Amino acid sequence: MPDIFVILDDLGRSVDALRKHLNPLRALIGKDGPFPMAVKPVRGKGRRRRARRVAGRKPGRPAKATVVPVRRRKPVSAKVRAMRKQQGRYMAAVRNLTVAQRAEVKKVRQTKGFKAAMITAAKVATR
Repeated sequence: MPDIFVILDDLGRSVDALRKHLNPLRALIGKDGPFPMAVKPVRGKGRRRRARRVAGRKPGRPAKATVVPVRRRKPVSAKVRAMRKQQGRYMAAVRNLTVAQRAEVKKVRQTKGFKAAMITAAKVATR
C-alpha cells in the first residue's frame, strides 16, 4: 500500500500543474467575473433617513399621539352587490356604442328590462 504522504505530494503537484494551465483562462475572465452579461443584483436604497422634525414643535416637548382611527365600512348586502355587478355588466356592454345605439339600448331597458337590454346591446354592437 502506498504511503499517504506520497499520495498527498503527488496530488499537490497535480493541483499546481492544473493551476498553471488554467491561469490564462483567469486572465480572460476579467473583473466582471465569468458571466459579464449576467444580471447584477440591485443594491438597496441604503440607510433609511429619519423623518424631518415638525417646525412648530419645541425641542423638549413630547409629540402628541395623533393616530387616526380606522373607520370600518358597513357590510354590503347581497342585493346591492348583485345590483352593482349588473350595473358593471351594463356599462361594459354600452361603453363602445354610439349615442344613437345607447339611446336604443336605454329604451329597451326601460320597457323590457335588463336582460333584454343586454341582448339588444350585443346585437347593436355587432351591426
